[in-house]
Amino acid sequence: MPACIEGNAIYKEIDALKTLIMDMQRYKNMFQVVPSFGGGGGSGQVAAIQGEVLFWTGDSVLPKKFNSSDPANANKGIHEHEFTLTALEIHKLQLPRKTVEVTTEMKNGHAHKLRIKRFINAETNKVFYKYIECDGKKTLCQDKHPKLLGYEKGKILADPS
Repeated sequence: MPACIEGNAIYKEIDALKTLIMDMQRYKNMFQVVPSFGGGGGSGQVAAIQGEVLFWTGDSVLPKKFNSSDPANANKGIHEHEFTLTALEIHKLQLPRKTVEVTTEMKNGHAHKLRIKRFINAETNKVFYKYIECDGKKTLCQDKHPKLLGYEKGKILADPS
C-alpha cells in the first residue's frame, strides 16, 4: 500500500513530522533536543551552522637530552599541528558526551588522529577543548603535545563563552 494515501498510518506519521518541522518554534517542546534558532540565549548551541573554526595543538615537548643534529631526530623538532572543525562539528561537541575525530595537518613529517571533546569549567563557565585520544591512545601524543587545544574563539558562532 503506498504511503501517500490519507488514513494510512505511515502517511499520518509523515504528516505529523512535516507539521513539526514546518513550525519548530511552536512545537519545540516536542523535541528531545530543542533546536536553536539564533540569538544564542545561553543555550550553548550554534545559531548558524556555517563556517569553520581553526584549532591547534600546543608545542610538542622535546626530551631533555634532545640532539637536533642526530638524523633520527630530523622530524622531531618543536612544532604544533592545526586542524579545522566545521560549525556543525562544533555543534555536535555541544551535545552531552559527544566527540569528534579529526586528522591534523602534516607537520614535521607526521600528522595526528585526534578525538576532540568540549569541556566547560564549572567555576568560570568557560568553554575549552581537549583531545582525549591521540593516534588511538588515551595518553599524550607520542611527541607530547599538551591535551588542551588552542582555537580562534571569535570564530565560534553564537557560543556564549
